[in-house]
Amino acid sequence: MTWQGLPESVEGRLRNATPADFDFLDGVARELSRSGTEWYQRQDPHEAAGPTRDAVRIRRLLARADPLRFLGGLATVVSNLGVYLFAAGDYQEALRLGDEAVACYRVLARDDARYEADLAAALGNLSNRLVTAGRARDALAAAEEMVAIKRRLAAADQAHRSGLAAGLSMVCAQLVQTGQRQAAVDAAQEAVAILRQVMAVSGSNAAAMAAALNNLSEASAALQAPQRARAAAEEAAAMYRQLAGDQPERYSPELAAALSNLASRWWEQREPASAEPLAAEAVSLLRELAQGNPGHLPALAKAMNNLGVYRAALGRARESLVLARDSAAITRRLAGDNPGFLPDLAAALNNLATRLAEVDRPGEAVSPAEEAVTIWRHLAETFPERYLADLADGLGNAANRLSQAGRYVAAEACRQEHDQIRARLRADGQRP
Repeated sequence: MTWQGLPESVEGRLRNATPADFDFLDGVARELSRSGTEWYQRQDPHEAAGPTRDAVRIRRLLARADPLRFLGGLATVVSNLGVYLFAAGDYQEALRLGDEAVACYRVLARDDARYEADLAAALGNLSNRLVTAGRARDALAAAEEMVAIKRRLAAADQAHRSGLAAGLSMVCAQLVQTGQRQAAVDAAQEAVAILRQVMAVSGSNAAAMAAALNNLSEASAALQAPQRARAAAEEAAAMYRQLAGDQPERYSPELAAALSNLASRWWEQREPASAEPLAAEAVSLLRELAQGNPGHLPALAKAMNNLGVYRAALGRARESLVLARDSAAITRRLAGDNPGFLPDLAAALNNLATRLAEVDRPGEAVSPAEEAVTIWRHLAETFPERYLADLADGLGNAANRLSQAGRYVAAEACRQEHDQIRARLRADGQRP
């Protein structure tokens, strides 16, 4: 049921609000916020956003009138709305709300240290959204500020050490994005060391440890330390396998992701025969999960693409093509419902074009390659820092497919634009 907006009686009291209306309006905002949370828990961020927008409107008015009393409530609903809109693919508005939430929590934490944990969480959300906007250095700055807060909290209370480890894992990912690979490994190793200490005392936090090991694996791979990367991935997969054996509904998705990560480590060592069975197991797990919960379809589509790459390298090109077609079909449905999946659709179409070329169908390969370029171009217009490099990659792929199909003039135009974008990226100090 689509949110129809506030009743006119509530709108009237909101327009003409006096202090006598504040308790009533605060109660309405609380009810609306609860409704948004319930919709989000049902995996419907679009519906969740409706009542939460009105909760934000109410609490902005209340916070302007009495910030000491109502600013905390405003910070909460602004943060929630940002989460819902980010999940719905409205990245620009989610980023603006992330900034607003951080600003609110800064004011609150300045006067009351109890809000420091909330400020750290808001900085973490903001960092993730800045990554999506292609602002890697700003994302790193937000994540590092978050870790500084969590470090203070952990020094005062050891119960915050797991939160510090999670923050270090986020910083690790941002450091990789900004090319600071050794620093990324250092952050990941500190996170793992903290969690080993926590586990030695409490015996818990196995899931957090497995996640930290996966991050260490990714950072080590970026640093071109393949043995350490694979060892961390193997330990993470083993931990998730044990967790999934005890609680399959909760941890099977994480096991599938860990298997995909371990497969990537083998692939990086040019061992597709070792990568393929791990990727196949991940696809099998995700197929089963997606039958009961379509929320697992994005992970399934990516896992199918990966499995197709490994099978193509093993000479199983036709099987690879089937996987690529299925992955593109799934991702197209997802992007039709949520534009946040458009980058995944472009990547899937690029992969499909490559798979078609591998089975000597160059004419069919052109269409998905060109569609991928159209999508990347649209995304790059909004977030050039994030998507220009992807547009260049797509143009290079389209140029190859067009050339193979005998369309040399169009292929040359793609190559020229590809070269121009690469030159621009080099001049801007971005990935060439």
